[in-house]
Amino acid sequence: MDDYIKERNRALVELDIEWARAMMPNARSDAARLIAMHKARMHVPSIDTALRLESVEWLRERGFTDGFKHPLPPPGELPI
Repeated sequence: MDDYIKERNRALVELDIEWARAMMPNARSDAARLIAMHKARMHVPSIDTALRLESVEWLRERGFTDGFKHPLPPPGELPI
């Protein structure tokens, strides 16, 4: 499991679309995969805070929620 988590975190940090294609083969598009990756990245505490905040803002700029149908946290904050 540790190897999977390390690989997942690497892919989320790099927003590795090839990894996302392998993990989400039934996603409608690469755009949908990228959205999912940003939603996941902002929730992973072991990923650098700056990258997590970047994902929150990326999602906010495009009008998305947090992935659980909740509003995004205020600017500069991360989800609990």
